Amino acid sequence: MQCILTKAGTSQKPTTSRTRSKKPLSSKFTPPTASFKAKPSADFDQDDSTDASSDSPQQQDETPPDDLEEDEPLLYFRTPQQLLDIFAELEENNLSLIQNCQETEETLEELRVRIVETEKKMDKETQSLKQQIEFLNEAITQEEQKAQTLEERAQLFTSGAGAESQERLLDSLNLKVREVYRRCIGDTEGATLSTLTMLTNIENKLEQLFESIEMMPPDKVEQAEKMKDKERRQRLREEKMDAQRALQEERVQRALERARAPVKKKTGKPVVFRSAPPQKKKRKEDDTKKKEEEDMEYYFSF
Repeated sequence: MQCILTKAGTSQKPTTSRTRSKKPLSSKFTPPTASFKAKPSADFDQDDSTDASSDSPQQQDETPPDDLEEDEPLLYFRTPQQLLDIFAELEENNLSLIQNCQETEETLEELRVRIVETEKKMDKETQSLKQQIEFLNEAITQEEQKAQTLEERAQLFTSGAGAESQERLLDSLNLKVREVYRRCIGDTEGATLSTLTMLTNIENKLEQLFESIEMMPPDKVEQAEKMKDKERRQRLREEKMDAQRALQEERVQRALERARAPVKKKTGKPVVFRSAPPQKKKRKEDDTKKKEEEDMEYYFSF
């Protein structure tokens, strides 16, 4: 090392200015909210103090003012715990986002299930409504047919022929009601009463009979019902046998009529279908002739 000679002849070491080299920080790191300046370490403070004491006042005056006024570089993090805190905060944010995504997926799945169930329910309701519409259309067509028939009957009744047929129908109905009235009540006033009055009297008589049946003992009523059912079945059986007997007699009568009828003798030849004429085999003969000609040309062409 070079020594500097002073006026007193003593040697003295040159002062060395210790300055830290500025290192560029990476642009990837984001600075914290509050920037701060790094505190100089104790070693550097001691070295600077010793150097300042050892230097002469002249050399201290020779130091440039720019080095004293220059700011020290900014440090983004003081301790590693700050990085850990930032990473923990980011991890918590990620976990909250993942939880929100899972909740959203569950909600979407529930919505999908509800949509499927709603579609099935709507399909069933649509099918039932279609069936109801078809049923109502059929009922409407039936009612229209009934209305048409009633309209035709009304037209018949309004016309002259319809009035005559209606009179005949009412007369036959009056006769039947009078017969029922005579058998149920008696023929005391049947000739002078109208049809509606006779029907009213018959209905009153039926109500009186029902009341008297309710007052009777149930055993006798049940026995009488069995007897009446037996008589009804016997009567139906006899009517059926009479109908079968009449049908059998009608068949026998037709057979006797066919037997008594004169026999028709057939004269001449019986009429038969004409037989189909035989088909001529022209095509086969033409084929045989053509084949013979080809053979002749093949063998006698030399």
